[in-house]
Amino acid sequence: MFLEIEQLRRGHVNSRVAPVRIAAFHHLAGRDILVPLTQSLYVPGKIGSTSEVLVDVGTGFYVGKPLPAATEIMRKKADMVATEVSSLTRVLTMKQSNLEVITEHLQMRGAVAEQAAAAGAGAS
Repeated sequence: MFLEIEQLRRGHVNSRVAPVRIAAFHHLAGRDILVPLTQSLYVPGKIGSTSEVLVDVGTGFYVGKPLPAATEIMRKKADMVATEVSSLTRVLTMKQSNLEVITEHLQMRGAVAEQAAAAGAGAS
C-alpha cells in the first residue's frame, strides 16, 4: 500500500510538471536531445516540429496532439492522480488507526495475562 501511494505521488508530481514543460516546449525546435530507449540507453535526436506532441493516453497508446490539447490531457491526468492519492491516503490513515487499536488491545491482553501469571505464581 505504501509503495502504491508513493508511485501515485510521483505520478502526480510528474503530471503537474508536464503542462509547464509543454508550455516551454515551443522554444526547443531544432535542439539536439537524448531520446531514452530504456532506463539506461539513450540515442541522440533532434526536436523537429513543436506544434504537436505525442501524449500517452493510456495502456501504451500515444496520440499526436496540439500543445493546448496535450496540456489539457495532462491537467486531467494530474487531477485524477491527485484524487487517487487523496483516496488512498484516507484508506491508509484508517488502516493505521485500526492497527493502533488492535495493538493497544493486544498489549492490554498481554498485561492481563502477565498479571494473571504473576498472581498464580504468587499463590503457589
